[in-house]
Amino acid sequence: ALYFCVPFREQLLEYYANSKNVGDAEETLLTCLADLFTQ
Repeated sequence: ALYFCVPFREQLLEYYANSKNVGDAEETLLTCLADLFTQ
């Protein structure tokens, strides 16, 4: 259901892209969701 909330999905993918650039290896619920959304 969270995938269909477009503002949430867009912000999450933006957050994920920024966190990957920083090289933060910490795995959180947000990064796990973003990983699923990018597949």
